[in-house]
Amino acid sequence: MPIFALADDRELKIKVYVPASSANKLDLGKNVKIYVSSLEQWFTGQISKIYPMVDFMSKRVPVEIKIENPTHKLKICLCALSRKSGKKLH
Repeated sequence: MPIFALADDRELKIKVYVPASSANKLDLGKNVKIYVSSLEQWFTGQISKIYPMVDFMSKRVPVEIKIENPTHKLKICLCALSRKSGKKLH
């Protein structure tokens, strides 16, 4: 077991799951709003990856969002909600 682990938190990735019926409305590079309830704050991220498959059970598509974190306010493993143009992604 390692004694410690290093993490670079200047840019974080969040994976959200979008209904398959809404996935075709998403575009790479588009801005989305991320709400972190534990910080009671909104952050802006960009869609960096839209996975090419639909989860068979949930009928959702994984989407990856990158968020710049220069102030290190965001911590790894915080829960967040995602919105695109004010509309809920999932």
